[in-house]
Amino acid sequence: MKSAGPNATLVEDDLAGAIRELKAERAGEIEVAGPALARSLTELGLIDEYRIYLHPVVLGHGK
Repeated sequence: MKSAGPNATLVEDDLAGAIRELKAERAGEIEVAGPALARSLTELGLIDEYRIYLHPVVLGHGK
């Protein structure tokens, strides 16, 4: 990946440093999407609170 869209940052090397810097600069929530990133941040001890959102999907034919 060469670039990130608006309101996004591309981190290539120091994930822990980038997240610590982001947490120091901003108050409030930082949203994380994707299980690989969430796992990395968990292993680094950088997640303070988990909020899990579910999007239920109903499959099949209605009557």
